[in-house]
Amino acid sequence: MGETAKDLAAQDRDILLALAAAIRAQIARCWPGQGGRAPAPDGTVIVDVSLNRSGTVRGARVTQAEGLAADQAFRANADAAHSAVLRCAPFSLPAEQYGYWRELTLRFHTG
Repeated sequence: MGETAKDLAAQDRDILLALAAAIRAQIARCWPGQGGRAPAPDGTVIVDVSLNRSGTVRGARVTQAEGLAADQAFRANADAAHSAVLRCAPFSLPAEQYGYWRELTLRFHTG
């Protein structure tokens, strides 16, 4: 018998959870957390990342509202998060699941 939509959704969920754990573990070695910086105004920095199949970074950009760019605490945390993504590359992720991880939105908690 074939897989049902429910089976496929559960499979996708399991794959996404495993990938999130793998990415979190790899980023942890490069992200110093708050590291003595003041927290970002909303406590989070969001970085959109595009990866090549090899796990190298094709592109990474901080995606918060433009108004935060002038805030020194936000800028310091955004720079640290962006640098962490670049330092951690290449990411070691399953090639057969590239469709799941080629475009990522990473949230860095700063508070």
